[in-house]
Amino acid sequence: MTIKEVEEQTGLTRSNIRFYEREKLIEPTRNDKNGYRDYSESDIKNIKKIAYLRTLEISIEDIRNIIIYVKWLMNYPYGELVREYLSNYMCFVALSAELFIILFVHGVLKSIVAVLFVDTVVLIGLLIVGIFHKMTNSRWDKSKMTNRFFRR
Repeated sequence: MTIKEVEEQTGLTRSNIRFYEREKLIEPTRNDKNGYRDYSESDIKNIKKIAYLRTLEISIEDIRNIIIYVKWLMNYPYGELVREYLSNYMCFVALSAELFIILFVHGVLKSIVAVLFVDTVVLIGLLIVGIFHKMTNSRWDKSKMTNRFFRR
C-alpha cells in the first residue's frame, strides 16, 4: 500500500507518517522492484494506534517503549497470555475505578487503594493459574517445563 493510501485510511499527513518512521514507531517494508515503502494492514493499524495515543498526549518516547515492550513480550514463551491478562487488567482497573466512584459517592469506601489492591491480587492470581494451566496442557515435554520453572 502506498503512502497516499495510508494518508487516506488514517487521516494523517505524509509528514506525520514519515515522522513515525523516523522515530522507529513503524517499519514498513520496501518494494523490491522500485524501493518504495510498502505499508501493510498491520502498519495501518499501528499508525492508528499511535495517532490515538498521541491524542492522549502520550510522548513519542513512551510509545516507543510500549512498542519495544510488546515486541519483547511476543518473544516470551507466555507472551500472548501475559499480554491478554495485561489488557484485561487495564479494563478491570477502569471498571473498578468507576465502581469506586459510585461507592465513594455513597460513602461505602474511602480509598481507591483497597480496590486497586484487590484488583491486582485477583489478576495476578488469574495470571498464575493461566500460566500453570498452559504448562500442564502444553504439548511441550512437561518434565523439561517442570525442571525449568520449578527448580528447587
